[in-house]
Amino acid sequence: MRPKRAILAVAAVLGALVVVWLAFSGLRSRNKLIVGRDFEGVIFSHRAAERTLGSMLVNDPSGYWTPTREQVLGSEGRLVPYVQRTSPHLEPPLPEYTRQYFGFTRGGTQRILIIGFCRVEDLDWKNEFVSAAESRDCRFEAEYDAATDELSYFWTLSD
Repeated sequence: MRPKRAILAVAAVLGALVVVWLAFSGLRSRNKLIVGRDFEGVIFSHRAAERTLGSMLVNDPSGYWTPTREQVLGSEGRLVPYVQRTSPHLEPPLPEYTRQYFGFTRGGTQRILIIGFCRVEDLDWKNEFVSAAESRDCRFEAEYDAATDELSYFWTLSD
């Protein structure tokens, strides 16, 4: 009788470990790679955005969401002319920045935080937020308002 209980206990522990592993791997795999004509990036899931941005944004968001491919392409469509107009000598040039996209809601409006950085080989940028320290001196941040189709914020380390 005891060996049966031991087997059941081990099976229960293994089952719990599998559930935890699936939960964490599911969060990571929901991020979606996006490749455009002049950029490459990853769209983070709403869960990853909440986990990442929850402690980072100054003005607390009221929620998080996962941007669509079309919304990210819209943000890129506004980002390129904005940078050409306001920071024409951005170094390195905009196509050399890899992007991360996070969806959040503020004031009832869906927004996309765009983090641009020069790729660092040892970072898991497709699954983990790249901080300013990790991106060294090659970084920009932008905020896109999905409702008005406008870029509402742009900052680079060189500003």
